[in-house]
Amino acid sequence: MNEEKFTIRFLSVNDIDQLVEFETYNKENFEKFNPTKPDSFFTREGQEMRMEHVLAMRMSDLAYSYGIFVEDELIGTFDVFQVERGAMQNAWIGYCIDQDYQHLGYATAAMNQIIKLAFSQLQLHRLEAWVMPSNEQSIHLLERCGFEKIGLAKRSIYVHGAWQDHLIYALCNEHYGQ
Repeated sequence: MNEEKFTIRFLSVNDIDQLVEFETYNKENFEKFNPTKPDSFFTREGQEMRMEHVLAMRMSDLAYSYGIFVEDELIGTFDVFQVERGAMQNAWIGYCIDQDYQHLGYATAAMNQIIKLAFSQLQLHRLEAWVMPSNEQSIHLLERCGFEKIGLAKRSIYVHGAWQDHLIYALCNEHYGQ
């Protein structure tokens, strides 16, 4: 990672214009491993709707959406979602890094900070990530950050016009950093 510092914070309505630019610029790259989004998603109105949903989910303790910023420029998003409380204290984690900032260490550094936030501030016990077997970058990121492959969800998510298999990775707070 360059000597540039990055910040992590909750996404807000003030980020809508940057989200439009970020999602539009990276659309082709992100759609390699994610479900196709409607054209409306890549508009200001689409991101306003997204932000309404993000804020409602955070207020309900169901999901938390973070932006990764370098010098106030949005370079990535991380989502801690499908939060389950009670006996489970579990959530899923998802992430997207701007194609111009990949392979520079930002994803690893940000993932480690998000994990710490999830285990301390959100008081989660376990994080889970699903990744397509062909997404080698994401697999390496998860493994670098301590996630362990625990299984395979066959034909689990509809991507590129077909049901795709996904590897399941998990990390428990007592195993983080070991």
